[in-house]
Amino acid sequence: MQVELLTDSKQTTNTLVDLMAKCDLAAWAVAWATDNQVLEAAFEHRAKFRHLVVGTHGYVTAPSVIERFQEMPNFKVMLPEGPLFHPKVYLFRSKEDWTAVVGSHNLTNRAFTTNIEASTLMRGNATDAGLQKLFAFVAQSWGAGVDVTPEWLYSYQANHRRAKAAHDELARWVPVKKSKAEDDIPGPQDLAWQEFVARVKIENPNSDHTLEGRLQVLEQLGAMFRSKPTYAELDVDVRKRIAGTMGGTQAKKDGHEWAWFGAMGASGSFSTTVINKPEGLSRALDFIPQTGPVNLEHYELFREEFMGALSEDLRASGGIATGTRLLAMKRPDQFVCISRPNKKGIAEHFAVANNTSLDNYWERIVLRIRSSPWWLAPEPTDPLEKRIWAGRAALLDAIYYDPATR
Repeated sequence: MQVELLTDSKQTTNTLVDLMAKCDLAAWAVAWATDNQVLEAAFEHRAKFRHLVVGTHGYVTAPSVIERFQEMPNFKVMLPEGPLFHPKVYLFRSKEDWTAVVGSHNLTNRAFTTNIEASTLMRGNATDAGLQKLFAFVAQSWGAGVDVTPEWLYSYQANHRRAKAAHDELARWVPVKKSKAEDDIPGPQDLAWQEFVARVKIENPNSDHTLEGRLQVLEQLGAMFRSKPTYAELDVDVRKRIAGTMGGTQAKKDGHEWAWFGAMGASGSFSTTVINKPEGLSRALDFIPQTGPVNLEHYELFREEFMGALSEDLRASGGIATGTRLLAMKRPDQFVCISRPNKKGIAEHFAVANNTSLDNYWERIVLRIRSSPWWLAPEPTDPLEKRIWAGRAALLDAIYYDPATR
């Protein structure tokens, strides 16, 4: 038996494409498949397959691949449940000659382009026991697979969409560091749910902020957001409450301190935009879902539209306070407002530089929040804790707020 190592992406691709073109029979068992050059060769010569079985665990396999091959009689999938189906076996027969490629190469675009992979190419004949066992393994795997029905494919497409956002986010490396603060307040990564709740409940004697008052502000503003289809359609005073631009006496209307979680000031260009030109802010906020997951694409669309709606002076300053105020009031479970009283505390406890902007807010703050134990905790059953959980990201302000810097 001849043995050869395949590590170069182009060489591996060309080898498999060539083998598929020249063979008279093929049998493959792969964990995952996406569109790529080798797949195109497989589809072109699909009549040569004795067996083709593809795994669907983790919803990595592209629905488009399954859709293309579903009518092929010798195509099956392994269901995305039970033990992980993880082989990468490619077998080819040309008359009496057999060739096998076995290793780390999945039938995916990344495997044949950017990944670091290694597979073994083995050449022999039908009498080689090792090749016989490989063929038997593929046949056995195919026998354990299932035919694709339109109903199953429809469900798989839905689950693939559900999983894609999580795959994309988890692919990003988030450099998390321990808190650099000199006080005794833990950093966000060191807070379990119960300690987070205890910290949120602590009321600073030098501040008039209370937990109940904070919760009421978040809940009332959330209700205001939901009362109209868009931010621009809200009454001007409601827009000002949400944006934190109610000034002085106005900020205490209705018995709520609307300026908590970031007072943006009643005068200035942002306040003028909120009053007279809210359409750009409204379009930006429309990119943030009212419920459900918020992903990087949502945020980047918001950021681009929001910065375009600001005056030149606010764009130059980065818009971090005004932008995160709106984000945190619409989705207090996802975002915290970065404002003067908490900016230093958040930077020190998140162990990031004290120059956060909307350009780096997602990576520096949001992704670190999402890796914190308290944020990942399941929704509690206790009524007060349920309210805290619903606004948990915004309530970081209660922990890292310094009234001396207002």
